[in-house]
Amino acid sequence: MRAPTHRSGGRGRGRRADRASPYGRPHAAPGGGQGSARGDRRPPHLAEAESLVEHLCALPPDLARERNRYRHAGRFDTVPDQVLWGSPGTARDFYVLSRCASLLTRVFERSYGVGTTYGWATPRFFREHVADWGPTRHAPDANSYRAAFAAGIPHFEPVPEVRELLPGDLVSIDFNRPVGALYTGHIVMIRRYRGELTHPTPGPPLPGSVVPHVFEVVDCSSRPHGDPVNFPELLATYPDTRLRDRDVSADGVGYGHIVLHEDRGAGRLVGYRRSPEAPVAFTAVEHPIAAARIRP
Repeated sequence: MRAPTHRSGGRGRGRRADRASPYGRPHAAPGGGQGSARGDRRPPHLAEAESLVEHLCALPPDLARERNRYRHAGRFDTVPDQVLWGSPGTARDFYVLSRCASLLTRVFERSYGVGTTYGWATPRFFREHVADWGPTRHAPDANSYRAAFAAGIPHFEPVPEVRELLPGDLVSIDFNRPVGALYTGHIVMIRRYRGELTHPTPGPPLPGSVVPHVFEVVDCSSRPHGDPVNFPELLATYPDTRLRDRDVSADGVGYGHIVLHEDRGAGRLVGYRRSPEAPVAFTAVEHPIAAARIRP
């Protein structure tokens, strides 16, 4: 699978093999090859998210299903959103009952909130700069994060180009659903770049000249990214940690893969596919999408 090549000349916007990271030492850019976007140092919020996933994956499957769950509407309406980090190496102390946006909000609070050297990631900050989520929700929704990323808010810098994405960057999607809808969108955290998607997809491609890029992400999802029944070979290449025992009803936090579409001329993020084998790809007009990088 061929990784993107860096542009140079033409528009005067050449890419460097290494670029400055807001978290310390530089990360490798996607053009360095498959998986190279992992970088030399993990952003604090990515390290915290990975800790959740890896401890919960260390549990036996039956126990993991009890301690790692998506907070489905109608099933957990009276239960508070909960994301718990235990002691390192003690997997049974970790627990997730959350949704995509509320889980990442808890990750931001743990990484940059009260008691850290940063101190800005507080409920007050998110209410003021992202959305006031009211008494019935637990955090801003994914569509509110998408709007905030597109506009630019303190500590979140817009990342308009797919090739600029680094580990720890955030991608949020607005499903364009009516006000009051239970599920308004989805938000993920980039973990690493996997290369261009060269495998034929079951559905039609996006219109225009676009390049599909696969990224491994961390997210809290109502279902896995991938289809072990109809596309086992694709799932073997782009696995989802929630599918350890091929249980398609598995949910919660995990590593999965999504496809982000780049406009071949401008380099901008113009659409997505939920997973490499997903039958439908959406344009950024159908489902507005925006990416951002945390600047602590």
